Amino acid sequence: MLSRPTAPDPTVPDPTKPDPTAPKPTVPDPSAPNRTAPNPATGGFAGWALDPGTLGFALSFEQYLTVTAEAGYDWVEVPVAELVRLGPAALRNLCDRHGVRPGVFSCPWSGPYNGSVDDERFERRLRELPALLDLVAAAGGERVSAFFNGAREGMRQLGGAQLAERCGRLAQTAARHGVRFCLELNDPHHLRAAATVLAQAAGSAGGRPQLLVDTFHLFRAGCGPDWIDALPAGAIGWMHVSGVPLGTGSDADSGPRTAPFRGHQDTGALLDAAHRAGYRGPLSIEVLPSPAPGTDRTQLVRLAADLLAAGRNGLAGRAAAAAGIRTGGQE
Repeated sequence: MLSRPTAPDPTVPDPTKPDPTAPKPTVPDPSAPNRTAPNPATGGFAGWALDPGTLGFALSFEQYLTVTAEAGYDWVEVPVAELVRLGPAALRNLCDRHGVRPGVFSCPWSGPYNGSVDDERFERRLRELPALLDLVAAAGGERVSAFFNGAREGMRQLGGAQLAERCGRLAQTAARHGVRFCLELNDPHHLRAAATVLAQAAGSAGGRPQLLVDTFHLFRAGCGPDWIDALPAGAIGWMHVSGVPLGTGSDADSGPRTAPFRGHQDTGALLDAAHRAGYRGPLSIEVLPSPAPGTDRTQLVRLAADLLAAGRNGLAGRAAAAAGIRTGGQE
């Protein structure tokens, strides 16, 4: 994951706060089916999203929305900083005008963007989180994501028990506001042990986090469909999908990445496993490196549309193969 824009102070001006008299949202059950209805035209998933990093963070959020919508996507990812800047009502109106829906709200705190910070900073973030979660819920959000660990500046390597305890507390706090907390693990060691981390989180803090599963990081960790099959029911809350270019080693960091269903990782097998695990939400494409700053909007739309076509065609081919249909020469 790339760095997101820095979030302002989480003390939100009164006009953007949700109505305190409004009824509290229902606490979600991560083991229950996703509330987003699957679309048979997208292989049983709820459509396609585009991670903002694919286009580059030199674009404004409004420009990202425009390109994503013109390219034909159904969903967008929203940095929490943009939600704070716009307010829930303005964000919903902006998405409605573009014909897209907010799928996941990412990075609920300012830099460093990871959750692997010192204890004092983490406790301060936890105290500030409810105000931000109220905004997410008011904007119609169902998921908020954060990532932990990795070899980046400002990151600490947490032990498994401490990681699980933090994620359990975050998930418990999010659930009180009707939001699902999605944990993104970029560190291969902890990613391999994700099922254990989830179980420990529920046991130590009572919260039940879900995973933001990134197929590129599964490649780095040497995890395949069997890893997904071993996850507990309802464990996946969001998915980033891409392809792994030929020649890429497992020591890569966040890229390079290519379109889904291309390269030497079996995207289809991973998505089949995710479907078996109960995931029916959107598939979010994240391909790196992003285009150079200043790239023409027409080129960005073409890039985004080409990635979407690769994903759609890959799913269609997978479905045809599963049905025993030869696609060559079919109209």
